[in-house]
Amino acid sequence: MNAPRTVLLLHGMGGSGQGSVSLLEAELRLLGWHETRFLRPTLPTVNAPRERPLDEAYFRKALAEAQAECPPEVDLVVGLSYGGLLAPFLDVPQRRSVCSPWKRLPPEILAHLATRPGWAVLQGGLDTLVTPDHLEALPTEVTCYLDPEGTHQFDAWMPRIAAWVARNAG
Repeated sequence: MNAPRTVLLLHGMGGSGQGSVSLLEAELRLLGWHETRFLRPTLPTVNAPRERPLDEAYFRKALAEAQAECPPEVDLVVGLSYGGLLAPFLDVPQRRSVCSPWKRLPPEILAHLATRPGWAVLQGGLDTLVTPDHLEALPTEVTCYLDPEGTHQFDAWMPRIAAWVARNAG
């Protein structure tokens, strides 16, 4: 397994760089990613309590924050939930999304994202917040994996998430 040099980890709604993504970093280090540089920014828009609808302006602001935290040397980005929704938009060779709300994006945007290589999606089969039917919104070109026991409580199955990321890196 070739570990990437630099990885950007993006948290979900209400999360931070100190939350579940820090556990993901720890699990990837246990899998041998000792030399990898991990970036775990807290995206202010995604971290803040929702004060307005999750509309296009909100998404654009969150994406701008993610882009600002993504230096050119990033080889891999992994996003959880809303962070996973942002991940495929970043100019990074490998992009991974975990349990993300794909139904929020228009089909033409998803079709465009699917034309870029390096994007894969993991969904939890028992997720009740972002249900598995969100995978149906994705074009067939997107590589999708279903963990039958995964939920939106990422910490509970983080070793499996990390194993999936490691298996599909590079």
